[in-house]
Amino acid sequence: MPTHTPSNSASASTTNMSSVQVFYFAGPILESANRGSAVRVKAISDALKKSYPNLRIIAGSTQDRAALIRELKREVENGLVIDFVYAENTNAPSLLQGRRLTPMSFIQHVRFLHWLKRTDITLGYFYRDVLWRFPFFKQMLPWPLSVIAMRLNWLDWWLIDDAAEMVFLPSREMNSWLPTPRPEGSFAPLPPGHSLDHPPPRQSPPDQDCVNLLYVGGLQAPVYSMKLALSAIRNQPGIRLALCCRKDEWERYAADLREFIGDNVSIHHEAGDSLQSLYQQSDAFLLAVDRHEYWDFAVPVKYAESIGHGLPVICCSYQKALAWQLEQDRSGWVVENPEAIAPLVKSREFHEQIASFRDNISVVHQQHSWSARARRIGAILAPELSVAPAPAHEFNAAMHKVI
Repeated sequence: MPTHTPSNSASASTTNMSSVQVFYFAGPILESANRGSAVRVKAISDALKKSYPNLRIIAGSTQDRAALIRELKREVENGLVIDFVYAENTNAPSLLQGRRLTPMSFIQHVRFLHWLKRTDITLGYFYRDVLWRFPFFKQMLPWPLSVIAMRLNWLDWWLIDDAAEMVFLPSREMNSWLPTPRPEGSFAPLPPGHSLDHPPPRQSPPDQDCVNLLYVGGLQAPVYSMKLALSAIRNQPGIRLALCCRKDEWERYAADLREFIGDNVSIHHEAGDSLQSLYQQSDAFLLAVDRHEYWDFAVPVKYAESIGHGLPVICCSYQKALAWQLEQDRSGWVVENPEAIAPLVKSREFHEQIASFRDNISVVHQQHSWSARARRIGAILAPELSVAPAPAHEFNAAMHKVI
C-alpha cells in the first residue's frame, strides 16, 4: 500500500465532491488494437472509466496532451482534488517513436511527472516489460538503434522509479528483473485481463475422438518460439491445432517453422468476432512455448483472454508466473515440457478434465476481468474511494497481495 497520504490525494475525496481520478498515457489510445500492449491500454482505460465516473484521460498527440495537462493544472490550482493518477508506459521508450526521436513529447512527459511529485499527487505506474534487459533485444533492432533504445529504456525506468509511489507489474516475479528492484510495499502485480461478462458457449459439442487446441499470439523466437510444442503434436492422430497470428508475422517466420508443422495444424490470421469463433470451436488453449528465462515472470494477455472465453490452458512448469496462476485458478494443465502435451491430450481422462476446468474457470472468471483490475488500482492507490465491490475471492491469492 502507499506509505503516506498525499495532501492532494485520496484523503480529501471523502469530503470534497470535486475530486477526480486520472489515467495517463504518453501516446494515443488506439480504438482498434491487435497487439497485446495496445489492447491493454484501451481495455484498462475503458475499465477505469466504468469504475470511476469522474476519470480524466490524458492521452493522444503531444499537442492534445499539452492542452489536457494545462487544463488539469489550472483546475488543481482552483481547488480540484486528484485522488490518484494511474499511468501505463508506452511500448517504446518515451523519447523514441518508431525510429524517430521526439524531444518535445519527452520533455512534456518529464515535466508532468515532476509536477505530480512536486504537488504530492499519488502516482501508480504500470511497467509493462523488461525485454530490453535480455541479450536478444540487441537483435530485435538494427544497430545503433538497439543501443540507443536500451539507454533510453534505462532513462524511462529511472523517471518512473523516481516519480511513482506504486509500480504495477504483470507479476510479482518481474520485480527481481527490474533495473533496480522495488522494495516491498512499493510494487504490486496487475496482470492482464479480459472484457467478457461471461464465457461464450461452444459452437458445437466436443468431439470425443479429437481434441481441438488453439494458440493465439506471437511467433518471434526466442520468447515466443513454438518449435517444441509443434513438434510434439505434429501429425498426431486425434489432435488438431489452430495457430492464429498476425499475417505479417507468419510471413516473416513461416520458413523457420514449416518443418515442425504437420497436417493437423491450420494457420489463421483472425481478429475480432472471427477470433472469438476460434475460441468457441476449441477445447483448450496451448500456451506451452519453448523454455526461456523470460517466462520466469511473464503473464501473457492471452491467459486472461482464455479465461474470459472459458477455455482451459496448457502451459509448462518453467513458465513460472503463469504456471503459478494457472494452479491457483485450477484452470488447466501444467506439464513438465512440450513433449508431454501429446500423451496428456490423448489420455482417457482429458475430456473429463476439460469439463472440470471449465467449471473452475466459471468461478474465477470475473476475478480476471479488466473491471477487476481497475478496482484493484483504486483499492491500492486510493482505498477510501467507494467503487463497486469486488468478488470476495478476488485478492486472496499470494500473488495478488501488496506487502
